[in-house]
Amino acid sequence: MGNAFDRPADPPVNALSTAETTAEDHRWYCLRAKVRREHLAASCLHSRAGLTTYCPRITLERRTVHGPRPFTESLFPGYFFARFSLAEHFRLVLASQDVTGVVRFGLSIPELPASLIADLRQRIGEHPLTLPPAGFQAGDWVEVISGAFLGSSGRVIRWDRAADRVSLLLDFLGQEVAVSFPARQLRSPAPRAIPGALAAR
Repeated sequence: MGNAFDRPADPPVNALSTAETTAEDHRWYCLRAKVRREHLAASCLHSRAGLTTYCPRITLERRTVHGPRPFTESLFPGYFFARFSLAEHFRLVLASQDVTGVVRFGLSIPELPASLIADLRQRIGEHPLTLPPAGFQAGDWVEVISGAFLGSSGRVIRWDRAADRVSLLLDFLGQEVAVSFPARQLRSPAPRAIPGALAAR
């Protein structure tokens, strides 16, 4: 997102050029916010200052000790977008709750093209975009990353989403055996192992 610095004590010189602004003077900028509070920072700035803000968010599934759970987070952790006038709103924006700074390049605060925000809104929308769950498909080759079978690779037979367990076919003493693992012990994808008979040639 560029180089971001802590909030400056004073606005940049170009923010002092006019005393009064209109909606036409408002431009999109990228602001820094406390991580996991980006949407709250955007909501607060909108409700208290009446400024247009946008914080694209996504909902994705993550594995926990209690099985897969949905989590919603910012598409750009630590950042959100706001449309305002530097001349009129600079100090107000930086004093807003959960805002920690503005993205700057040296002494310059770059404007974002309105088309960029419009494109994000078209692709993501105003509500969190739900991403398809990352899971395991029958036939996938995966690697065991913990437990007694650490380092082994096998082919997925079945993924029980409710229990978040995956059944694999492993090569054990020259025979394929089915073993069930907690999904958190697996990493996907893994390259298919070279059969011993071919590796020996």
